[in-house]
Amino acid sequence: SNITFNSSTGLLTAVGLTLSGDLQVNGTTTTVASTTMTVADKNIEIAKGAANDAAADGAGITIDSGDGDKTWNWVDATDAWTSSEHIHIGDNKKLLVGTGSDLQIYHDASNSFIQDSGTGSLFIDASITYLRNAAGDEHLANFNSDGAVNLYHNGVLKAETTAAGVTVAGTVTDDKGDVRKIIQ
Repeated sequence: SNITFNSSTGLLTAVGLTLSGDLQVNGTTTTVASTTMTVADKNIEIAKGAANDAAADGAGITIDSGDGDKTWNWVDATDAWTSSEHIHIGDNKKLLVGTGSDLQIYHDASNSFIQDSGTGSLFIDASITYLRNAAGDEHLANFNSDGAVNLYHNGVLKAETTAAGVTVAGTVTDDKGDVRKIIQ
């Protein structure tokens, strides 16, 4: 009495139905119209049977939004998982890179950290590297490949390395005062 079949639409309706055993659904589209779907298994396979990474290209999860789909997909061309959106990691949660958390990027609710605790060194490779204030509108320092290292105070260049040495804008002082005025 809980199962009805409409032969003209092909719709099978079941109310309060529990299935035991294996269930296989064949077709192009399977739609589950529930508010919450609970899966007891620990692993969901996507692109099952894909012969290689190229065959799995585009596999992932899509949130169908009227404001534009939000996706987390495997992209074979970049050999990486790709998100269409920002990834927000809350305070005191870390982005861990490397076996054993060698590199950690996190915010502890007060300060932000890039922490290298693995073997070796932390390298930042770039043609030009800028350190700027939090607003991003003022230079603190910049490092130019095969060129100058510039140090700023309150956004004003104060020291610059050159091929001949160092150029300083303003005075140079030590604990005895202005070094230009010290008598030998």
